[in-house]
Amino acid sequence: MCGIVGVLGFTDKTLMERMKSALVHRGPDQHGTYLDDGIMLGHRRLSILDVSVKGRQPMTDGKGNVVVFNGEIYNYRPLRLELESKGYAFSTESDTEVLVHGYAEWKNALAAKLDGEFAFAAWNEDRRELFLARDPMGVVPLYYANTPDGFFFASEPKALFKYEGIRASLNQRALDQYLTYQYAVAPNTLFDGIQKVKPGHVLQVKQKTQPLQTRYYLDRPHENPESFSVAQVHIQNLFAAAVQKRLQSDVPLGAYLSGGLDSSWIVAQMSAFCQPRTFSVAFGSQDDETPFADEIASHYETKHTQLFVDPDRYDLLPQITWHLDAPAADIAALPTYLMAEATKPHVSVVLTGDGGDEVFAGYPRYQRLSFAEKLRHLPTQWTALTKPLLHDATRRRLKEMLDAPTRAGRVIAYGAAFSEKEKKAAGLAAGSLVADAEPDFPPHKPLLNQMLAFDQARLLPDDYLMKVNHSCMAHAVEARVPFLDTELVRYVNGLPASMKADWRNTKIIQRAIMKAQGVPAAILRRKKHGFNVPTQTWLEHGLSDVAQQCFESLDERKLLRKGIGNDVLKQFNQNPAYHTRQFWSLLGLEIWCRTYLDVERPVKPTWRL
Repeated sequence: MCGIVGVLGFTDKTLMERMKSALVHRGPDQHGTYLDDGIMLGHRRLSILDVSVKGRQPMTDGKGNVVVFNGEIYNYRPLRLELESKGYAFSTESDTEVLVHGYAEWKNALAAKLDGEFAFAAWNEDRRELFLARDPMGVVPLYYANTPDGFFFASEPKALFKYEGIRASLNQRALDQYLTYQYAVAPNTLFDGIQKVKPGHVLQVKQKTQPLQTRYYLDRPHENPESFSVAQVHIQNLFAAAVQKRLQSDVPLGAYLSGGLDSSWIVAQMSAFCQPRTFSVAFGSQDDETPFADEIASHYETKHTQLFVDPDRYDLLPQITWHLDAPAADIAALPTYLMAEATKPHVSVVLTGDGGDEVFAGYPRYQRLSFAEKLRHLPTQWTALTKPLLHDATRRRLKEMLDAPTRAGRVIAYGAAFSEKEKKAAGLAAGSLVADAEPDFPPHKPLLNQMLAFDQARLLPDDYLMKVNHSCMAHAVEARVPFLDTELVRYVNGLPASMKADWRNTKIIQRAIMKAQGVPAAILRRKKHGFNVPTQTWLEHGLSDVAQQCFESLDERKLLRKGIGNDVLKQFNQNPAYHTRQFWSLLGLEIWCRTYLDVERPVKPTWRL
């Protein structure tokens, strides 16, 4: 992957160099600029395919079509053959050149023909039109700002702030979303005036007009009447193809191996095509997963490297926040950032297990919420029964969830960092988040499949994939995600919910396929195990004092009720499972404000917590 930037409306070479320099971490190998009347395109390259200078960008066909591209196109070879049959001549082995000629041939229909993880911009001189596209699952980010001075886009918002007419300020609507979900829902960002191109969408832009955003990718799940055994075979074939196409690289490539179900399945499949190079990271915690990673590495005879990183680096949160361009509310961004830093000396491309839980139903909350649908119909005396079993805050949240009149309300209440009642108590005006989500949860359809689709549309692109992309590209490491291959996702989304999870088991069909492939039984029996950081230990060894200072600063901003941060901190010891997400949401918000809002021009911070 790389970094791309552009401006439609005027030309200023010095500005273009500043915008590119903001993304040098994404593309340390080469850079280039295209300047013409009223249009500027810039590129920072991380060389993956055709690493020669022929693959440099911006790339033009000499006939008025210019492209800057970030990502990988996995079907570029058959597309190239099709274009060659139409008379187009190629001079490189780069997938970028397929986009240049493809845009000349298919114009705005190009995006729908692509199989890959991408964000790109194409310019046509004759039509004076700028065309932006983002991949269907939102693996690769793309941001833009439409201002009276011109239209600006970039792989990361920090590049947009190099223009003096774009200032960092808080988007109040997105703040409501953030305190609920821990992220802003596309097209919103926490920056007022800066938006995301939605996954599976294209943007058509002409000077001094409102951009037209349309959806080109429609996830129409195949209605799959096949038996469980037939579905197993089909999924296995789709997954094998998804992994194989992501092995295309002219630079060293490997895979993150945690020893969990998803990374283990990727490595098992890679071993059918090559001897995988795998990396596990030991954080020195009590729940270290490296023994499971070692078992998979031994079983498949991988070239395995175990890396050790110090997990007690919360002092790096300002730098991580800078790279995320968003609060580090999902504290898993810290180990993700450290993993990429440790991996970079060995490889520039890694395959990761992201998306496996949201496609194959790996989270226990999918089971719990399905069960809660039945619990709602029990007599209201349940509250008395739960009183001795649950902390007050947990019991209040459970009641708020079960009392919600719609599925959307119950799903959001269950997973929210701050519930609607808690946000109101914090002084935040009520939004319409539940109403916005209602169309995603029509009654009388399987709730599990609805939750999976909801997470694929929001949680993945707006939180997890953003975190992985920004954290890995901070160290020029490209992360590829086989589980989000569009054909695989489309097929699995059409399967009955009963093939994915029930009240006893998660990832039912995935475990069955892995068992048939001979994956060790100890791996198949594993329950979900995410990145866990020792918040309690950190609080006992200095983080508490830092947090109190940050919460005092947050109070002065008057965004929320005074004292809310210290209230959460006081309650943390009593119920850490409940208050952890609230704690990191508020701390992350203050660090983000200091990094982006409290400075004249945002730059990478040198201060640490």
